[in-house]
Amino acid sequence: MNGSSNDAPPAKIVSVSIVTGALGSGKTTLLNYLLTENHGIKIGVIVNEFGDVGIDSELIVASTDEMVELANGCICCTIRGDLVGAVKQVLERGIEYILIETSGMAEPGPVANTFLTGEMRLHTKLDGIITVVDAEHLHIALHHGPTTEEQIKAADVILLNKTDVVADDELDRLESEIHAMSPRVFIFRTVKCRAPLNILLATGRFNIDRWLEEGNDKEHDHEHAVGFTAVSISEQRPLRVDSFAQFTRLLPVEIFRAKGIVCVGNLSDDAPEKDLRMVFHKVGKRIETFFDRSWRPGERHETRIVLIGTDVDKERWQEALETCVR
Repeated sequence: MNGSSNDAPPAKIVSVSIVTGALGSGKTTLLNYLLTENHGIKIGVIVNEFGDVGIDSELIVASTDEMVELANGCICCTIRGDLVGAVKQVLERGIEYILIETSGMAEPGPVANTFLTGEMRLHTKLDGIITVVDAEHLHIALHHGPTTEEQIKAADVILLNKTDVVADDELDRLESEIHAMSPRVFIFRTVKCRAPLNILLATGRFNIDRWLEEGNDKEHDHEHAVGFTAVSISEQRPLRVDSFAQFTRLLPVEIFRAKGIVCVGNLSDDAPEKDLRMVFHKVGKRIETFFDRSWRPGERHETRIVLIGTDVDKERWQEALETCVR
């Protein structure tokens, strides 16, 4: 008889994909697409948000048993150590695949390196880095600092997203610009991040030899987008739909990204959206609001919004939000 009855089975290796991209590019949209498709894989999600209040975790369809949130720090620098603990936490839940959504401010290189050294190599395997690129706002993201270019250079797959609002000749130019930064990368054009699963999950695209040859394993200083801050505002009372629409139109270009959950209260009793929560997004000048689902039992019916940009006056926008009650 070989071995003893106490021999433990070999540790299960779980594949990991990193989802990165600039602010508002569509990372959370991609996660929701992957989590709701019929692929039969039990996926765990780790979400990193820029700022002290998490909104993305409430916009993701995963259950609380399948998700860990890392807030109030950058996953590629200040809270990188927390990532290892988060991965262990997810692995304990019988997860078969892990998706890590970085904040729009994070460079994926240091995150990827976490899975190439130390104890993470015993439990996980990096499957690929997916970078979501906003076709409408790429030029603005590149202007904000070096992070977007680093996200593109690190990518195994790039989803050139929001192609429905950009002309074909401009998309061709963007692809050429991206290939100038990362000649080998595979680019797929998408609307709302819809892409074949076989280019997103379990692809095996990550090549450690190439990664090392390009010097991506070297640690380097990371500079966030210059002057960007994230502030949160909230209101417990229901808002008027028309007043909130006016509030969104007041947000200046300096607030490049905004997102939140909105509780509205002046809908008629027979309105189909009466018991639904509203989701709000702003990227650049583009604003989107929609009702996504019913409020869950025990869920707080309140409005919570995160504003990201330069010179964001928290007191001013909190007061402006409060006027939407009247």
